Amino acid sequence: MVDQSIRSLQAALLKREAVTKHVLVALAEAERVLSDSIQEHKVLEKDLSVSLLRREGILSQTEISSSIDLQSARLEDDFILGLRLQIIRAIHRVSVRKKKRDQTRLAYLEAKKNQSVLEKVIEKKKAAVRAEQEQAENRSLDDIYSALGFHRVSKRVSL
Repeated sequence: MVDQSIRSLQAALLKREAVTKHVLVALAEAERVLSDSIQEHKVLEKDLSVSLLRREGILSQTEISSSIDLQSARLEDDFILGLRLQIIRAIHRVSVRKKKRDQTRLAYLEAKKNQSVLEKVIEKKKAAVRAEQEQAENRSLDDIYSALGFHRVSKRVSL
């Protein structure tokens, strides 16, 4: 009966370990996706900086040559506007993915905590079984000694 309960606890522990590993893999994936989103945001910011410099160059050339190239400036402005919209979306994706990563991290910590609790329960159960077996052995030895007419000295020595 006791062995069965320990085995069932150990089976539950194996399941919890599997869940913990699964959540850990999900956490690693969430970290990777977040990192990709942050990198995408950085690239967009760099593209925006380059485009702003390019527009500034177009505007300065139109002043020097006194021929107004408004179409190039408008195209660059449209491109900049598109980049800014992409950056806003990228910032939103980063925010969403940080939340997802944080939720996954909490799930991992909870799974790890549950696994640890179950490990402690199993150890306590095993210790109780060992103590019960030791008591049963001591009772058996006491019965044998008393049947033979001897008094057994306890093997525990107190200091």
